[in-house]
Amino acid sequence: MTFSTMVFTHNCPGVDKDERTAFHWYMRAAELGDADAQNCIGCYYDSGGPVEQSQRIAALWYQRATDQGHVGATYNLALCYYYVHYSPMIVMVSYYYLLGFRSASGPTTRFSAVSDCS
Repeated sequence: MTFSTMVFTHNCPGVDKDERTAFHWYMRAAELGDADAQNCIGCYYDSGGPVEQSQRIAALWYQRATDQGHVGATYNLALCYYYVHYSPMIVMVSYYYLLGFRSASGPTTRFSAVSDCS
């Protein structure tokens, strides 16, 4: 996470929280290939923060971060597939991603449904 996004998304003394500005800077970093930012953009679309909610766009951003080995995005992508596109084939795809998440993160790592996005 870049300093500018930390300033706008966290409670820093003297700085108002501004989700739209944070989204702007996350998007710039995501477009440059930053996996953490790509995961956070996915989280914004997943939750519908300062943008219109879109599970399809969220999954695209999670996939980009997953392709770079981002463990939290892998977990988020698996949940996105499982909860949004529930079908026998998609359950198998989400299971595949969750297996990858488990082996990459180890037994003690835990992430929320919107991991690493705050």
